[in-house]
Amino acid sequence: MTSYDEVPYPSFSYPQTHPDRLATLATLFGMTPPPVERCRVLELGCASGGNLIPMAEALPHSEFVGIDLSERQIAAGQAAASALGLKNLTLGQANLLHVPEGLGPFDYVLAHGLYSWVPPAVQEKLLSICGKSLAPNGVAYVSYNTYPGWHGRAAVRDMMRFHTRHTAGPRERVAQARALLALLAESAPPQRPAYGQLLKEEQERLQGRLDPFLLHDQLAEVNDAAYFHDFTRRASRHGLQYLAEAELGTMSPQRLGPDVAAALARMGGDLIGREQYLDFATNRAFRQTLLCHQNVGLQRELGGEALRALRIASPSRCTSPQPDLRPGRPEEFRSPGGTTLGTDHALSKAAFLHLEQVWPRGLPFDALQAAARARLAGSGIAVQDEASFARDSKELAETLLQAYTANVAELHAHEPHVVIEPGERPVASGWARLQAAEGDKVTTRRHEVVPLDELTRHLLCLLDGSRDREALLDGLVQRVAERGLVVQQHGREVTGPLPLRAALGEGLETRLRGLGRSALLVP
Repeated sequence: MTSYDEVPYPSFSYPQTHPDRLATLATLFGMTPPPVERCRVLELGCASGGNLIPMAEALPHSEFVGIDLSERQIAAGQAAASALGLKNLTLGQANLLHVPEGLGPFDYVLAHGLYSWVPPAVQEKLLSICGKSLAPNGVAYVSYNTYPGWHGRAAVRDMMRFHTRHTAGPRERVAQARALLALLAESAPPQRPAYGQLLKEEQERLQGRLDPFLLHDQLAEVNDAAYFHDFTRRASRHGLQYLAEAELGTMSPQRLGPDVAAALARMGGDLIGREQYLDFATNRAFRQTLLCHQNVGLQRELGGEALRALRIASPSRCTSPQPDLRPGRPEEFRSPGGTTLGTDHALSKAAFLHLEQVWPRGLPFDALQAAARARLAGSGIAVQDEASFARDSKELAETLLQAYTANVAELHAHEPHVVIEPGERPVASGWARLQAAEGDKVTTRRHEVVPLDELTRHLLCLLDGSRDREALLDGLVQRVAERGLVVQQHGREVTGPLPLRAALGEGLETRLRGLGRSALLVP
């Protein structure tokens, strides 16, 4: 029995591993990746399938294979896949060293949270599987801890492992590790501010992590980081080259300022060197690297023309209550995460306002441009001559690319099948309903994990397509009564069947629309 059998690793979805993300980045760098709707995906270290199951449900014409060492976690994943009736997902228990390398071809190979936590021989086998199982135009995703940022974290890990070396039982080990870190952060000498800051940052980072994360990540027997240039050298031995990072914005030295960016470019010489110096400058501790075959030709200069093969989406909102669409009048657009992008370009401003209206849906570039021009025409602002039209179109593409790098807009190779406005008998995905029955975190069709309040969680469990609004209210009232839930209205607890039904009915449509905007409702 492995430690993962004794204490299962939480199995979630990771948007950065989705074939849509990998295909989008491959497209931006000049590749012609396999279509997301009909692809083959292999995940190494799949745990209980929390990452693959929602992919398989949302992409029924694609094929998914997951491998993990933990027999318990694989069994749990197989049970969930069976409950959902998934025929395009295979989960198997195996030691990676014994996995045959000719499994492929797979269009996408995923290894999240695995590489740094296995011995060197298994690391080599992981890269070998990527090299030999990846389709000619496929993309591999590998995440790992990196130096120099991991040096500080490794020191804290060593302290916690020393402190818990004689502690029996996983829960007690985690409790003792947290207690030590709290003590060290509290007692750090003021004359050593950098040391104290390191301890407090690690304490804050790990406070938000569940106990199994701390047990299997920080306290694991193996947790080895690598310098980026070493990792790419190892990958090259298996016929793989560096494509990009799953988070494109982390590749931009411009976020450090133009002078620093220019200096790093001079020092780095080539792409690998520039990325390594960027790690030095930012003290980077973790990477999510994409790889492809060495014989694939890549376009390293990103251009707006690549956007014509992709869809654009954005949840950003204009910071002005009444945006001025006229040329030369700057407006700022802010994402839910707080990042901003400013522009005075009329067509770009109109495009962002339109994307806000259709969120979470995305639009092809030409459709977005047409909608933005229609909005401008409605405001008495129009571009008519051919040269101006072409110039505005190019600037829009460049602005959207900049917005993507800044996490203000999204680019997609695939549009998930979702319903924004709930119909007469709303339906949520089967996987989300299974998750809601067990806890308050569910996976959306955008492959994101979102938390739900207690009432919305129980509402989601009822959305199997068989209930209209009246039946949904009946089900909610029953669940509230059976589970002793407290419903409040205007700051007071609601009691009694009729008042309770009225209170729940008042918020029902708002909750349903919220689920639709969160990409949790399906056709």
